[in-house]
Amino acid sequence: MIEKILNTGFLKGNTSVGIHIYIDENSNYDMSLLILQKKKSKLEILNTRTSLSNIDELKEYIPANKPIYLAIDGKGIIHKKINSSGEIDDKTALSFVLPNAVVEDFLIETNEINSEKTFVSLARKEGVNEIINTLSKAEIKVHEIYLGCFSLNHSIALFDRDYQLIQIPNYKIDISEKKIYAIEKIENNFNEKSFSIGNSFVSDKAIVAFSLALSHFIDVEYEQKLPQVNENKDNYLYRNLFIISGWSILVFLFTMLLVNFLLFDYYNKKSNDLSYKVGQNKDLLAQLDTLSSQIKRKDEIVKKSGFFNNSRNSYYADRIAFLLDDNMELTQLEINPLLKKVKQGVEPQFTFDYIIVKGISKRSIDLNEWIHKLKKEDWVKAVNLQNYINETGQLTAEFELEILVQRK
Repeated sequence: MIEKILNTGFLKGNTSVGIHIYIDENSNYDMSLLILQKKKSKLEILNTRTSLSNIDELKEYIPANKPIYLAIDGKGIIHKKINSSGEIDDKTALSFVLPNAVVEDFLIETNEINSEKTFVSLARKEGVNEIINTLSKAEIKVHEIYLGCFSLNHSIALFDRDYQLIQIPNYKIDISEKKIYAIEKIENNFNEKSFSIGNSFVSDKAIVAFSLALSHFIDVEYEQKLPQVNENKDNYLYRNLFIISGWSILVFLFTMLLVNFLLFDYYNKKSNDLSYKVGQNKDLLAQLDTLSSQIKRKDEIVKKSGFFNNSRNSYYADRIAFLLDDNMELTQLEINPLLKKVKQGVEPQFTFDYIIVKGISKRSIDLNEWIHKLKKEDWVKAVNLQNYINETGQLTAEFELEILVQRK
């Protein structure tokens, strides 16, 4: 699972560096460099340098933290075409070139030509590691290493012309079915030329470096056999994984914080609105409680007053009026009158089974007869004349009766 993640494009990056080192007979370096960058679906050559002889000079043109693909050729590198059928292991490949050699001492690369032939390239690990260490001291970390010019197999199909034979520095190369079929070492006595690839032109001195950088963007099954190179590649990929993961986590956390802030702001406003409404509702509830208490208290007062009991008050009033003589007139009738004047905040008190009657009468005899009739009523317990005023010269007299009711 982790291998699939490490080999994804976003971890590998969109820029690669190809370096081709040719070692002459005097152990001098002839180096070329090419930097490729992928922009959307197109590859762009950012920089090309050839005929470099100094590692420090080479370092100046290499951008930091970019994957580096290296090819070593020349002195100490052996190439041989052998007959083979299918893939062969390193031990078998070495036996075709150096039968008595120890396989652990050599870096071995095989490049299949067809189903019957394969190129075998050899270099002593000691010499290759020396080059890798020299580059590492200059902070040039190699991610993949190839022997010879066989990385051209990655780019031949992109040439605008269908070449059967090409020449590059130090080699004449036969091509068959878009692959290197044969190589021949030659002297560098020809003029420099370029290969047309898409909209770009690549110098023959940099074509191997181009092919190396190109391998970064295509699926190449190639087993790296040097621990230091594998370590450099893993460090690069894990570094990118760490950076991308770190940024992803930061972006995620920032997004979550932003979402939380927006949610907090939204719900805070909602909370404030609801708190305001709750405050209003509390006031309304308090008013409602107050009104409920007042209603309850007044309801109790009314109940105590007996107004809603099964009473005969209307009957009493009707009988009092019915028995009244024509020469008499009632001016006031109070059934269950207040005991005393009502004050605010004080529960009123009533005098039950008690009736006060006030009126005027033209003759005292009519008043007496009326009182006599009232006393005969079965609901009357007693009738008391509280007051009788007949001022001189007045045709009528004022009276006040007290009737006590007898409940059944």
